[in-house]
Amino acid sequence: MSAALCAAFDLGSNSVKVLIGRPTGGPVDIVEQRVAVTRLSQGVDASGRLHPDAVARTLEALRAMVARCSELGVDRLTAVGTAVLRDAQDAPDFLDACRDLLGLEVEVVDGATEAEIVRLAARYEVEDVDDDAMLVDIGGGSTEVVWNGGAESTELGVVRLTERHVQADPPGAETLDTLRRVVARRLDALPVPPDVSAVVGSSASCSLLARISLKLAVHDPQRIHGHHLSLREIGRIAGILAGQTEAERAAWPGIDARRADVLLAGAAVLEGAARRAGVEGVIVSDRGTRFGVFHRAFTASR
Repeated sequence: MSAALCAAFDLGSNSVKVLIGRPTGGPVDIVEQRVAVTRLSQGVDASGRLHPDAVARTLEALRAMVARCSELGVDRLTAVGTAVLRDAQDAPDFLDACRDLLGLEVEVVDGATEAEIVRLAARYEVEDVDDDAMLVDIGGGSTEVVWNGGAESTELGVVRLTERHVQADPPGAETLDTLRRVVARRLDALPVPPDVSAVVGSSASCSLLARISLKLAVHDPQRIHGHHLSLREIGRIAGILAGQTEAERAAWPGIDARRADVLLAGAAVLEGAARRAGVEGVIVSDRGTRFGVFHRAFTASR
């Protein structure tokens, strides 16, 4: 008899995602995945509060995802909220709405738990990653960095970085230099060991950069997951992104137009992580936080 159908929700700063599948003791047996870019963190860095429009967008996306879970006969649900719900003063009101309107109980995890979730995603979903690898999960409000013997949740989220530092359109070389300096200063403060064997990067930013590099017009998880993206290639793409307007970036084959404004910040973070680790490139994981949420809730309980 097959395992029960389970669903893991990841409520992030830039997007909400659901992974529906069955636990196997190894990689998830994927039935369906859905992603909605709702930018729940819109303006939170400046105001400390959730924007009503962002709340409405996110609840509507979650409503459709919960309904789909019901259609498919999902037996068990788990849902995790990350940086934006740690930061927003009125997050309890949003969590009440998730529970009362949608029947979805959302656990807001701290940075240490989020880092452990990143570790679980890599452990179960990425082949041949040893203990000396550094894991980098780039979110909208924070970036989790995990290494052998330590982990830290940093404020290097792509929405946060974009709202703070990207003011011009096109951003230009000076903005890219600023992003690189901000990222390097923060990552240099981490006690990452000198013998990092590889960097695994997960997030929509990482997958999109791989998609651009591979010249894919549509998302192809089979080619993206496990792709090696060189440091030189990340820098090349970042330079092009910096020189184009948001509309020009959104028109690129392979770019998700809803993420065109924050992708430059994502490239700066990924490039900075590889430089900090002293490696020549990164392994792209197309199976990020939602997979770790799934394994935390369902694989460990098998």
